Amino acid sequence: MSSIEYRPELDGLRAVAVLAVLVFHLNRELLPGGFVGVDIFFVLSGFLITSVILADLEAGTFSFKRFYQRRIARIAPASLLVLAVVLVVSSMIYTSQDFASTGAVALAAALSLANVKLMLQGNYFEILPDAQPLLHFWSLAIEEQFYFVFPVLLFCGFRWCNGRRSVTALLWILGIASFAACLAATWTKPTWAFYLLPTRAWELVAGCLLAMYAQKTPVRQRQGLSRLQGATGLLIIALSFDVIHESNSFPGAIAGLPVIGTLLCIGACRTRQVASDRLLSQGWLVYVGKMSYSLYLWHWPVYCFVDYGWYTVTPLARDTAKVVLTVGLSVISYTCYEKPIRRYLNQPNKAAVAYISLACGIAAVALAGYHVRRDNYVSADMAAVENGGRVYNEHITRPSVVLMGDSIGSMYGTTLRDIAHELPFRLHVICVDGEDPLPPGLLFEKSIGLLERERPDVTVLAVAWSGKLRHRPESLGQALNEILKYSDQVLLITPPPILPAHATRESIRSSGRATITEEAESTAEREYAKQLLAQHLSDRVHLLDIEKTFVGQNGAIRFTDEFGNQLFQDRTHLSGDGAVLVKEDLRRQVLELIQFSRSDNDTK
Repeated sequence: MSSIEYRPELDGLRAVAVLAVLVFHLNRELLPGGFVGVDIFFVLSGFLITSVILADLEAGTFSFKRFYQRRIARIAPASLLVLAVVLVVSSMIYTSQDFASTGAVALAAALSLANVKLMLQGNYFEILPDAQPLLHFWSLAIEEQFYFVFPVLLFCGFRWCNGRRSVTALLWILGIASFAACLAATWTKPTWAFYLLPTRAWELVAGCLLAMYAQKTPVRQRQGLSRLQGATGLLIIALSFDVIHESNSFPGAIAGLPVIGTLLCIGACRTRQVASDRLLSQGWLVYVGKMSYSLYLWHWPVYCFVDYGWYTVTPLARDTAKVVLTVGLSVISYTCYEKPIRRYLNQPNKAAVAYISLACGIAAVALAGYHVRRDNYVSADMAAVENGGRVYNEHITRPSVVLMGDSIGSMYGTTLRDIAHELPFRLHVICVDGEDPLPPGLLFEKSIGLLERERPDVTVLAVAWSGKLRHRPESLGQALNEILKYSDQVLLITPPPILPAHATRESIRSSGRATITEEAESTAEREYAKQLLAQHLSDRVHLLDIEKTFVGQNGAIRFTDEFGNQLFQDRTHLSGDGAVLVKEDLRRQVLELIQFSRSDNDTK
């Protein structure tokens, strides 16, 4: 396989990109546009991959097997290690919902679909950035998806079309189409524009086109022009770090700034006589650039875990921990793990080992991610409700319990699942996040259909009552009338108090901890909903009021337990640890209602 000339200044450019990203994530105010370091990486990747493939194609030595072996050796070991470590650490410090979310993203990341998963990720639970330690895998997914497609396009262009000319023309068409799609989507679907390959491909294609022209016309530029080009490129990149800010208008046309700057730098940095070349070829920058992949992989999980676990610690202590841990892990990972494994897997006779290792690594991480998501957050989707939702203890016919509701019901899913295994009873969870489980509505119809078939002893109904009953108080009575046709007993659970806006880890990090009390308007709405629930109580409809568990006599809300575990997932939902505090009361009432139901049935 052919090789291209090593250019240390490109590693220096990598260093600039990764350091910008690290500084931006450390403190956005220091470098508002530092996140465009990712765009620099895209252009570099397109340029380098195209250069390598072109050299092999023109030498007649290109091999898909060898190409993907080298990609596996370069990318897979470090990324799979980070995914595994993130899952382990998340299990120790995250709430069950955040751990479940991390598992879902790990599954997608292992399959090179993290960008799609993050784009489609629901935001019903307020997922703060520090609870998304794999968020940065979106950019890796875009590059990996590009690697699946682009080599085939180049190979086919050279094999069956008119070689370089046809491929270059096709790249121009694809690049322009992708840029147009990016402009359109930025205004209509900004999240799609940010996360998807079709709307970000033009950045990679820009690097590809530069490689096509650079290899076609390797003419030495005049020294003066090259100096101007390199200096202009660095100036544009520096300007990008300052003038571009996070907003719905990105990527859009403004993303062209770092792309153009990077193209100018790559095109100019070809002689030691150029100042930008000398600047980017400094030893320390080259070393950082060589280690940039490890730095990028480790920095974001480290930042997340430090912010999540130490949100009451001073900013200086957190920032120091972030820098020290990121650098330490990256150096160790790069030196002791990434480089040796890459050398080993890159050997031509180790192709089978590389492919088998990749398959085993992906399978292991994907399976672990799947089980983490399934076991740590229990909810259903609309399609699953018709088939019984999430069912536990299927072998048990009676007694039977159904958990019905929206995301407020889902937050009790794991707790009630554990109770079901302890007592035991058959459990159907038919809570659907973000949907209305009260009449009229599709979810209610599907839920009643399940109750009619299952005829449960107890139906537990947990809903965001304040919002659902505010404008339709009659829907509660209508729901109970239908539910009681098929369920012997019904248990209503009151909602938890609603946290004020400042009761988040992010606010505590910036402003410090303060006494947390519910806003008067939220309290009034919650009390009104509780009164409506109380009006429907009977010998078959019962109430579990959880307020006393989370609100003290002085009105202060418990944000953490005695071990420092967070009791709230966000402003309106309990965390897994919070739901556990309700477990004994929930267990007692469900057991009593099952006994009532069984005794009534025996009497009948």
